[in-house]
Amino acid sequence: MPIVHLFWPENTPGTSPSMMRPRSISIQSSLIGYISEGIAFCGKGYVREARIAFDAASMFTAQDSEVNHFILLIKAVALFSTDQHEEAMLLIKKLAAACPSTDPLARRVVETYLCVQLGINALNRVRHDEAADHFTAAINTGAFSSKITQFTYDDLTVLFGWDLVSLRLIAHQKRCQAFLSAGKPDEALEAHKQMMDAIDESAKVNCLDWSNAFTEECSTLCLSNGDVALAANKYDKAIGLYSAVIGLDYTSDVIFANRSKARLGKML
Repeated sequence: MPIVHLFWPENTPGTSPSMMRPRSISIQSSLIGYISEGIAFCGKGYVREARIAFDAASMFTAQDSEVNHFILLIKAVALFSTDQHEEAMLLIKKLAAACPSTDPLARRVVETYLCVQLGINALNRVRHDEAADHFTAAINTGAFSSKITQFTYDDLTVLFGWDLVSLRLIAHQKRCQAFLSAGKPDEALEAHKQMMDAIDESAKVNCLDWSNAFTEECSTLCLSNGDVALAANKYDKAIGLYSAVIGLDYTSDVIFANRSKARLGKML
């Protein structure tokens, strides 16, 4: 991956929004200069000027495919920050199709971050199913499966302030919460199990209190929903909900008995 060290220009103290015009950003014509200019324009909300700056940066890559690829990843993140979400995600998909072998892990890291942000946005809009889909997509990119991700992509972490270790835990926890908020406690418990299988021992210790409280809330809701499903003769649903609780070892004779009733009811 190309090493590119960039920075975010700061606004002059006391500068009003009306004075922050695109021409106020003047940086030396170079690869880093145009990339910095593109990021700065995005920070000020000048999307058109940012696109032009990123396009100009490509003239200084000597047709190096890896550098071009990295510029486009930076462009995607910067445009995403200006709420150009669809354009940013489309750019990532185009890169995956056009350059599948060019630094795929870097692309997956960026895609993961953008999917997590989309999930958080959906949660804030109380669109829980959509949020769960975004967090699932983030986890499924495969970026978290590589142990070298955090060390290889220092440029991304420095440039955008990312913490890729924390991002993994955030993606999993938010996914669990999205399923629970969507009224799907059994899927929330399955997501929690996947999280615990994926994170390391240090992360498990750090989220122990959250984990215990979450599983208890899910189990209570599973039991309640299971009883309602059993009373309504929705046996498959009841079996699934009781089984989710039993899988956590939150067991009692009543839970086993109710699941047996559901299985018997399904057979009749």
